[in-house]
Amino acid sequence: MEHSKAALTQFLLQEWSSKEYAIRLRKQALFVTAVDRCFRLKADHGMTEVIKVEVVDLQWTQEEADTRMLLHVAHTADLGAPAVVIKSSDSDVHGCHYSVSHQIKTQLEQERRLHCHWTRTWTKSMQHPLQISCL
Repeated sequence: MEHSKAALTQFLLQEWSSKEYAIRLRKQALFVTAVDRCFRLKADHGMTEVIKVEVVDLQWTQEEADTRMLLHVAHTADLGAPAVVIKSSDSDVHGCHYSVSHQIKTQLEQERRLHCHWTRTWTKSMQHPLQISCL
């Protein structure tokens, strides 16, 4: 299974690096993690080519996506993002997020999807209004 995951990641990295995807990326940056390396894909100013750059700050040897996701959140906050939204149904992500949110320098929002649609908003001051709307 690990080989299949790595092959899929390599395929996606190669595919999204091609110039055909420049127009789809527009002004957005796409981060692709391949094993322990991470790449940032972004269209050039004319949106004719995709620029692929390895992001050394996001190198990570752990396979767990939970902690890797928080590394990406912290990196985004360090770049000056006013807010970051985490979407996950994994309770581990919610727990990790809660435990480190006071250390991340931006507003964090988390959306959890279970049987009901849960939206939790967490700020640095740890206020947490809870909105629940069952589907």
